[in-house]
Amino acid sequence: MTTIKKLMTPVTFAIAIVVILVFGVLFSIHSNKQNQVRTLINAYPEARKFVEVDDFEKDVIDVEGTTVTIVKAYDVFSGKDKVGVIYVGETEGYGGPLQIAFGIRFENDSIIGMSIISSNETPDRISKLLGDANFLPQFKNKNLADEDFGVDGVSGVTITSNAIDKILQAVRIRYAKDTGFEIPESLKVISKKQNYQNIYEFIYVLEFKNKQVTVKVNQQFEIISIDNEEFNTDEMRTKIANFINNNKITNYIKEVNDETNFTTLTIQTIGYVKSAPIITTVEIDSEGRIISFTSNTSRETYNDEYNSRWDTPNGHPNKVIPPRIIDEQNADVDGVAGATVTSDAIKAAAAIAFEYAKEVIK
Repeated sequence: MTTIKKLMTPVTFAIAIVVILVFGVLFSIHSNKQNQVRTLINAYPEARKFVEVDDFEKDVIDVEGTTVTIVKAYDVFSGKDKVGVIYVGETEGYGGPLQIAFGIRFENDSIIGMSIISSNETPDRISKLLGDANFLPQFKNKNLADEDFGVDGVSGVTITSNAIDKILQAVRIRYAKDTGFEIPESLKVISKKQNYQNIYEFIYVLEFKNKQVTVKVNQQFEIISIDNEEFNTDEMRTKIANFINNNKITNYIKEVNDETNFTTLTIQTIGYVKSAPIITTVEIDSEGRIISFTSNTSRETYNDEYNSRWDTPNGHPNKVIPPRIIDEQNADVDGVAGATVTSDAIKAAAAIAFEYAKEVIK
């Protein structure tokens, strides 16, 4: 031991420290690369090699009002052949910036995998998302040319699901720019609303190939009429029916009862629990003022991590918000911190009531 100490001069000691640090850095780099490969392989399970595109230019893409940045790309190889590409997109999730990678196979222009690169979502949210039996399988061989191209979300993690959908849409746009792939023209919603003169009808104004069509459907979303004969073929009716079924109006008046001095509306809006609408009963006097407002939120939930910021002293939305709506005669009132989704659903019911009063009662 004494001999070793004598041999360890300051110079040799310094060299030893440098060697240890170098090995530490190399190990860290190797470990990071292994982690990167493990992450990317979920986006492209068939890949044998990934090479980051050095001269890749970031692309900021607007997807229906949401900003998505395509931050990097990787060429994917099988042997010497370049067989696909992985794009990494970023947007805001529920907890902050969310980065998702999607792999695309050149051979058939299909998404073949998805991977979470970085996330500020809580472990509970990620577990609920990835634990859903139908979520990850939908990204296997998902054709970019599909008319209903998008992400089927998971109830309870809607904000995260929507963010992933926006990244997916942006990835398709960037892929089209890079490869010449033509995104198929699809139906677009110009507007959709309930017909307050006949509450059992919804009116959709749609656009396809720069032409517009107005479609009326019932509350079961079955087509009643199409105003443009060019669209009134079996093929287009099926296309329109499927499109509307995927773009349903979720907040609407279910029932109207006219009394002597007031009108009672029964309104459905969607809150936190997507499968259980909030039902609000509103009474409106002959001058169009809301005089009574009651929301049944009994099927909303406040005992999971999403609503962890809600606290009893803040007040329950169905107790706090209705008096504000009646006092201010306005739907745009303050909600309840920690229960934003439920608050917004209650306020949406008020907005519908005021619209109905303006159009039908006044």
